Amino acid sequence: MGPGSPATMHAPVESGAYDPERWMDVQAFVPQPNHHSRLPDRISKPQAMTTICSALRLIGATEREIAVWRHVADITERQAWHAEDRSPVNWKRQCDMAREMDIGERQFRRIEARLAGFGVLARTTADNGYRGRRSGQAYGAPIGCGLSIEPALANFRAFAGIVEEAALAEEARQEKALEARTARRRVGLLVATLKDIEMRHWAKGRLDELD
Repeated sequence: MGPGSPATMHAPVESGAYDPERWMDVQAFVPQPNHHSRLPDRISKPQAMTTICSALRLIGATEREIAVWRHVADITERQAWHAEDRSPVNWKRQCDMAREMDIGERQFRRIEARLAGFGVLARTTADNGYRGRRSGQAYGAPIGCGLSIEPALANFRAFAGIVEEAALAEEARQEKALEARTARRRVGLLVATLKDIEMRHWAKGRLDELD
């Protein structure tokens, strides 16, 4: 899968939790200026963020990385998540967001790189570290210096599939656990019944001896 391509789903998990090794070859990509993905109409921005955060957890992101992505994504225009003419972009300065998250700037940059590798954001920073929205820049123009959530939208169906797959695997695990508990209870009842019968036979034998 080359740059600019959304991630694709892999084969279903047969059992157990979702295997992050199945989420391979995910590459960071810079959105093309005129390419804008959008969420399905039935999915709101908060719902999408919850789904993507759940998927990130399943594919190996740390809780801090997830918290940073949620913070970055939250400070984006809500309407842009469903727009066809622009993508949601966070224009805040890197140092400001790092301070808000109580994270050092160097660590924040590392987390950004990790999130880009997970396919949930694209980052652009000027050589002098500047980030911000240029004066008079239109939403549809190429991002100047900011964090675009376009990759997360492009990969949203794949992320939703990961979450659904993990939920189905967990449901199957719980069903098997319930079957095992039911079987143990049945065996326990059977053993108790057999012991009761055995005790009755033993008691009857003792009475016969007394007679």
